[in-house]
Amino acid sequence: MGDFMWENYANHHNGFCLSFLLYDSDKFFPVVYLRKQAVDFTNDLIYVLKHQGTPNVIGSALSRLGILPWVLKDEQFSVENELRFLCGDVYNEEDGPMGGRIFAGKKEAMGYRGTTYEYGYCGIKLEQIIIGKNCDQKYIKQLNGMPY
Repeated sequence: MGDFMWENYANHHNGFCLSFLLYDSDKFFPVVYLRKQAVDFTNDLIYVLKHQGTPNVIGSALSRLGILPWVLKDEQFSVENELRFLCGDVYNEEDGPMGGRIFAGKKEAMGYRGTTYEYGYCGIKLEQIIIGKNCDQKYIKQLNGMPY
C-alpha cells in the first residue's frame, strides 16, 4: 500500500489495512475515474421517466442511473485503482437499522457503521492485515482479539 493510501485513508499510518483475495467479482464494480462535473444524467433520467412501465425499453438508461453514480470518482484519485462492493444497503427500509429514510447526520447520530456481510458472500478472503507504523496500541490489542 503506497504512502498516498496510508496518508489519506489510514490517517498517516495510524490505522491498518486489510488485504483481500478477490475470488468472485460478481458484486464488485471497477471505479471509473473522470471529471465528475462533466457527467450529466439528465437525458437518462428523462428517458426513464418517459418510459416507466415499458418492459425492456429502459435497460441501459436505468443501469446508468442505478450503478454509475456509485462508481464514479474524480480523476485525481485514480492512483487508488479501487473496486466498489455494491451490496444494497438497507438503511432506507422502514424496518431496517436506520428506521426508514435517512437525513443529514442521521448515520453518525445513530452510530451506524454499515451493513455486515460475510466475506464468502462478498467473494473475498482476508489474506493479510498490515498495521500502520503509528497505530495506537489499544487498536492493535482490539485487532488481535478479533476472530478472522
